[in-house]
Amino acid sequence: MRKYVGLEDKKILVVEDVELNQHLARHIMESWGCVVEIAENGSLAVEKVKKFDYDLVLMDIQMPVMDGMEATRQIRKMGDTHKAAVPIVALTANAMKSECDTYLELGMNDCLAKPFEEPMLFKTVSKNIKQNLVMINSNDEVIAPQTAAGSGKLFDLSMVEAISGGDRSFIQRMLQLFLDTVPATLNDLKKTCDAADWAMLSK
Repeated sequence: MRKYVGLEDKKILVVEDVELNQHLARHIMESWGCVVEIAENGSLAVEKVKKFDYDLVLMDIQMPVMDGMEATRQIRKMGDTHKAAVPIVALTANAMKSECDTYLELGMNDCLAKPFEEPMLFKTVSKNIKQNLVMINSNDEVIAPQTAAGSGKLFDLSMVEAISGGDRSFIQRMLQLFLDTVPATLNDLKKTCDAADWAMLSK
């Protein structure tokens, strides 16, 4: 079993409106010893950054109320230079280079494609907090984080089981959130397709 070390007590703000993704990110990073807080939209994220100090912000792009791009603009304009410089990583399904370049030009520090897996999340978070961290296995052999190849599956239970660390309640919660979320998501996709709104569908 692999263990990720070096991020203990780092404070991470996850800005994400989908509960399934919130739960996944929190579980993974809390297992590293991070302190994780959630903001459901960009407006709440801006308010949290004003009030509290974070080591890194994971920022979804498409959200209600205020999207991740506008939230980043407002954070970068803050009068407190320390808060304005907090590392911000874009969380997005739009991981094409042109999209990532847009986020970097806006002032974000990095771009992470969803769905993400633990090794790439660890690598991205550690790089942007500028920590020299390692991922070790049960034999204490130091290994570099690897990018997990996509399985092409809509929902890969083996990935959830690997992340769970044997926590069956986490697996059950993820499955329930998935079942609760999918019908509404499919309905939204159908409406978007029926309206031929290809720009929205690409998001």
